[in-house]
Amino acid sequence: MSVQVYPTRDQIKAQLLSDYRYLFARAGVTVNVNRWSELEERADAFAGRVSIAVANGQLTSQNLNPLRATGDALIALAGIYGVTPRPASKASGYARVRVLLPAVTVNIPTGFQCTDASGVKYVTTDTNTPADLGSVLVRSVEAGKNTDLAAGAIVTWDSAAIGYLRPQAIVTGGGIDGGADADGNDQLRARLLRRLSFPSVGGNWAQTAEWAEASSAAISFAAAYPTARGPSSYDIAIMGDADDPVLNSTVTDAAAARVVAEMPGSAHLNLTSVSEQQIDVIVNLSVPLPVHAGGAGGGFKDSIPWPSTSEALANTYAEVMVVTPASQQITVNSGAADAPVEGQRFALWDYAAVDGNGNPDPQFREFSILSVGGAPAAYVLKLDAPTSAELGFIETGMFCSASCEYLQEYGDLFRAATSDLGPGEKSDDPDILAWARRQPSPDIERPYALTSRQLSEISDTRSEVADMSFAARLATGTGAAGTAAFTARSTPTVPATVANAPRLLTLKHLSFRRQA
Repeated sequence: MSVQVYPTRDQIKAQLLSDYRYLFARAGVTVNVNRWSELEERADAFAGRVSIAVANGQLTSQNLNPLRATGDALIALAGIYGVTPRPASKASGYARVRVLLPAVTVNIPTGFQCTDASGVKYVTTDTNTPADLGSVLVRSVEAGKNTDLAAGAIVTWDSAAIGYLRPQAIVTGGGIDGGADADGNDQLRARLLRRLSFPSVGGNWAQTAEWAEASSAAISFAAAYPTARGPSSYDIAIMGDADDPVLNSTVTDAAAARVVAEMPGSAHLNLTSVSEQQIDVIVNLSVPLPVHAGGAGGGFKDSIPWPSTSEALANTYAEVMVVTPASQQITVNSGAADAPVEGQRFALWDYAAVDGNGNPDPQFREFSILSVGGAPAAYVLKLDAPTSAELGFIETGMFCSASCEYLQEYGDLFRAATSDLGPGEKSDDPDILAWARRQPSPDIERPYALTSRQLSEISDTRSEVADMSFAARLATGTGAAGTAAFTARSTPTVPATVANAPRLLTLKHLSFRRQA
């Protein structure tokens, strides 16, 4: 296989001087190629000219490579194949109004404006006459990811001109969704590569999915299920980014309208978002012990890490059973063979943590054990939290992790790997799957199963990790507080009918325990 080489100016000059020495040596002449000699000056000037041509060729090669092109070059390259950057999109959703007198309706005109707590403004999209607790559709004035609002958020009407209308409204269960920044290099490149990988012609699955994805920058991925509901039917599922994969009806309606507009007369489209299916993951981890315990360091913090695989009870993963913040205590179901002891450190995955901008940023919170009470399968741990508020994030069903030097990195890497999962199948009937299996295939892009592929993201990145394996992959909420058996889950279940939204595995609780 040939490899393109782009020599630098110094390399070109050095090669020329070497050639001069060789050619003159063949004639029995020792030539002067030292600094400031005539030949050295000629070689330097020539190398300067040639290096410009080499650099231009390198840039041209990069700009024509879909894996390396950036900026305007990537936009131009993608445009050749009909893929153009999507502009920033506005968020939209419903807000529930409050009226002073329940029997009274109010007239809210189109363009009536409200503002959220951060100053983002929204306007109504049409004229409404709601009663108390009625909903109105609003859309953000500006575009961008920061225009999304979660369900339950409060918006305040900018004007008090409408009689009986209370000043505040509440965002409904679907949230105000669909806000996204304009396509950057990564988003445009992914769409271009998908266009090059899957021929998009004649209304095939690749083209219908591409039309849906092109309708809004809020859509990170579109999957197709050809003939899932019978001949001539075509189903599409769209999803947002990893932090907000479920898109509301406003986004799905717009995507469906785009696809139908491209295929007039085709009435068998069923376009949905995805349905989240939460999972809990416990990982067995083998990393070095600390130096003071005879290990190499850079792994576990304690000489006897807890929890580990030495649990005496079956299906026991050091789960939080009871939380008592006022006493700074939790109760865990760890077994006698792997009992926690005073002075040990462990961590809990705070899956709901956010960063300074309000974006999801799960963190491992570490605690030291001040004392151990209770009995096997119900140990009561008193923690070193200065205040009960620091335990406010803890809930039953969380799992304890052995404290590690790089535990947060392991969590971040695993979370990033699971964020690349895609929607599952719509049916498990082999006769339907023969024609309606998800496209693009999960073997090629966006796998939907939780496998060793996600673990390898950690082991390939962190050199101190000697081995790791899944201890359990569980459906969130099963086995909570020991009241029900755990349900293993590594692939999403199929929906009740093929017309329903496909399911997407999303990570909730996470822990790493020592492989003893």
